Amino acid sequence: MEYPKLSRQTELMYVDPVQAEIDIEYTLYPNFWQVLALNRDAFTALKTRLMHKAVYQRGQNKVLLYKSDQTKGLVRIGDFPDDPSVLSGMIASVQGDCLVGFHLYRKHKVEQAVDELLVTILSSFSFAVDEIPDQAQLIDLIAATGVKHRKHSQQDESVPSEAAPSAYPDVR
Repeated sequence: MEYPKLSRQTELMYVDPVQAEIDIEYTLYPNFWQVLALNRDAFTALKTRLMHKAVYQRGQNKVLLYKSDQTKGLVRIGDFPDDPSVLSGMIASVQGDCLVGFHLYRKHKVEQAVDELLVTILSSFSFAVDEIPDQAQLIDLIAATGVKHRKHSQQDESVPSEAAPSAYPDVR
């Protein structure tokens, strides 16, 4: 095998893409002397990771990495250094065999940082569900992770009221 490091990196992108993305986020630019000491395989693998890292526009504001007992993941925040309104993320099981991605767009500017809340919510995510719990059990599961339940005094614009027809079909 001519490029074993690059081959392992490429294989990881197929086997566990979230872990590969996390490894890429930890990649740093080497100094001149470090570059001189690299062999062709290590240089090609480094170059590929840095190019992969550079092509993402999303994440210019911040990149959050986390790992819990059940999941690991990353969230890229912002398309510009001062833009916290767009979030894209990936969540995977610790084994890397299940994966889900998401995009969030915030309409209103939020003064408080949502990093800690977002990591708490993502850390509580679970892929292994035998049955879908009822609403009371879901509330208990969410409360057990530390997310506080808040009551709304007025109807939240982003959540459709129960009386209003839903824009999404009922898929039960």
